[in-house]
Amino acid sequence: MHEASRKEDRNYIPELAVCSVLVLLSLWGMAWYETSGLLKHDIDGLLLVSICLLIGTIFSAQFVQIVRSAEWIKFPGRHRAKDFVLSTSLEQAHPVHAGEQLTGRTK
Repeated sequence: MHEASRKEDRNYIPELAVCSVLVLLSLWGMAWYETSGLLKHDIDGLLLVSICLLIGTIFSAQFVQIVRSAEWIKFPGRHRAKDFVLSTSLEQAHPVHAGEQLTGRTK
């Protein structure tokens, strides 16, 4: 039998659903504040909007982290930076053989 890795075994859907609901609720709260007119532009409205922004920011960042850890999206700049660090450390250690090893690795 094939053993699944931890990433494949984990179910991300409930966590993503909770993050999505909280982000949507915070956006709805800010939209309600602007459209309802019940709260005047005073400290209560300022606190409501700031709490909505805080919750929306935290849970949208958490959403992105969950999606990245599930490997559903990948950011392209991440691997290039790793190769750059590897190439500079290799050139410092062995400047003569650095070109040969790096060209062999990219093929």
